[in-house]
Amino acid sequence: MNYKQIIIFFLTSMTYAQDNTPSINLSLEDAINLAKKQSIDFLSSKNNSDIGYWGYQSYKSTFFPSININGVLPNYQRSINRITADDGTDIFINQNQAFSSLSLEVLQIVPFTGGEFSISSSLNRIDVFSSPTITNYSSTPLSIQYYHESLFYNPYKWQKKIQPLIFEEFKREFQEQLEGISLNTTILFFDYLLTKVKSKNALTNKTSQDTIYKISKGRFNIGKLYENDLLQSELSLLNAEEELIKSKNELKLAKQAFLNQLGIKENVNLSLITPEELNFIKIDSVKLFQKALANRKLLIEQNRKVLEAGQEIAKIRSDNIKLGVAGNFGLSQRDELLSQAYSNLLSQQNFSLTVSVPIFTWGKRRAEKKIAVSNLELTKSKNEQELLNVKRELSVKYLEWNQLEISSKISKKAWEIAARRYNSAKRRFSIGKVSITELNIAQKEKDDALYNYYQSLREYWELYYEIRKLTLYDFIENKNIYDINSN
Repeated sequence: MNYKQIIIFFLTSMTYAQDNTPSINLSLEDAINLAKKQSIDFLSSKNNSDIGYWGYQSYKSTFFPSININGVLPNYQRSINRITADDGTDIFINQNQAFSSLSLEVLQIVPFTGGEFSISSSLNRIDVFSSPTITNYSSTPLSIQYYHESLFYNPYKWQKKIQPLIFEEFKREFQEQLEGISLNTTILFFDYLLTKVKSKNALTNKTSQDTIYKISKGRFNIGKLYENDLLQSELSLLNAEEELIKSKNELKLAKQAFLNQLGIKENVNLSLITPEELNFIKIDSVKLFQKALANRKLLIEQNRKVLEAGQEIAKIRSDNIKLGVAGNFGLSQRDELLSQAYSNLLSQQNFSLTVSVPIFTWGKRRAEKKIAVSNLELTKSKNEQELLNVKRELSVKYLEWNQLEISSKISKKAWEIAARRYNSAKRRFSIGKVSITELNIAQKEKDDALYNYYQSLREYWELYYEIRKLTLYDFIENKNIYDINSN
């Protein structure tokens, strides 16, 4: 169901009560679809996913050429400054001048080497405000440069391995968060449903206890009921009234929490459609583990952490001997006339090779290397423990799923029996064949059985969406929730 279909459903399912409060009929699936489109949790997850997407786009753009225009238009200065004369003495002179510059630069990262290549063109102008005013131009029509800080370390090689993993993590985390929204919505759906059941039982019990008390009072007046039984009936009525008040307050809190999860800000009357149809599919344990490891971000995240730890080791090792290189070739000229500043160009070149070798660092570099290696080993150990924890969790969920079908059928049968027993006890009480105590016991068993039945429905749907979250796989449709081949 897409966003437009959800909005249409939301509008068409709304009716209005006499107080103009809109009423909505919601199934569990409808509630989940709403929460996945307009809840705070969804907006937060979507924002986090967008950050991951644009972060990856920013990373990819670093490998494309960047074109920059830089300028100083102008830098005016009028002051008394100290300068060094040709004979080596310092003198003070008045300076009244303006400096202007404009340059066009194209930068390109070289990912195979880790260096930076650039081509630039620039023009400088100096105006000395004297009598007469003197103007000078300096042009560099072409300048080609290459710079590499350390030939033994290429950060871009590591980033080409790490950044795609980070992006994939963001995508899969978004899907896991969506399934988390489904699970949280299911929990709050049944929180509200069970409090409604509890509140309805409380109202029914209060009405029933009121009727029983009236019957008891009539039988006491004609001498067919002991005073102790009458007092017991009155006490049961008071307890039922107190339970009704308590259940109404719990219902308000559960409703508000559910509306917040759905992203519904206005007050509405909610009518829930109970998802009683249970499809107990058989889940293959091997497939359960395979999908959990293949679809979730866990293995990708672990691989990324190992690469980051390895990158840190490589960086520290490269610091033992730093060998840098920088080179430049260009054409330049200067003149008082702008046109002449581009004539008879002179070549300029420079090349430098820098070496940095630490002789004695008091064991600092050795300690840094040991720390980096230890972090790598710790990362691998944590990864193994995480995998073990995931496998244990999946084993528990697998056992719970296989046992849930039997317990659900038992709870449904128990509720049907308890309901028939209570109706029978109620009829027999009206003709004096059952005591108040026995009737109250039958009523409590009926209420507990109904609550347990709905609780079993809750356990089924919560476990179903929890397995979806753990595997990103729909075992009913037999397909991945997340397409691992999508971009």
